[in-house]
Amino acid sequence: MLVTLGKRWPAAVMNSLMNQFQPGAVPHYFTMKTMGGLASSNGLAIVPLLKDVLARVLPVLGAIRQDNIRWVFASGMARFSEAILNYVANNPNDKAITIDTFASEMFPPYEVMFSNWTKSSEKSVRLATMQAVGHMCALMSREQFESQVPKIIPQILNMYKKEAPLDHLPITLVREHSISLLDDGIYIVTLSR
Repeated sequence: MLVTLGKRWPAAVMNSLMNQFQPGAVPHYFTMKTMGGLASSNGLAIVPLLKDVLARVLPVLGAIRQDNIRWVFASGMARFSEAILNYVANNPNDKAITIDTFASEMFPPYEVMFSNWTKSSEKSVRLATMQAVGHMCALMSREQFESQVPKIIPQILNMYKKEAPLDHLPITLVREHSISLLDDGIYIVTLSR
């Protein structure tokens, strides 16, 4: 219901959701899920508001212990990243919002999620995290990304061995984003699911 309302009144809905996501406190599962859904359904209106959301996400990531909350945060981060990538691809004249605008906000959550959540015993958390990591890689600076390549490649190969073939799509997203970095530092954004 809130996602549908957010198509028409995105700022009002996001403001209400932000009131439910107090700084330093892990929000309710459906608060984060709705924020992710809103980013997917109305990215043009939501992307300009994501800096505030990401400022609240980072401080709580390390405190999340329940798998269902990890899953919803990983899914939300994937939706936020997709929305940013779509926004930048479809609004090349908007110089206020670029991939570089979000590079500093994406790297710290990436580190927490990649270092801890990809090792989860829960398969859904591992796969949602790898999907988020795949999209987040496309938002990193060249230096950040290059520093992570030696960690990303073994993790991708390890997950290919561990997960069933039907679960390879999120892992493949990471691989596609990882190889999309060109020598001149320009990203080719791959948004296929």
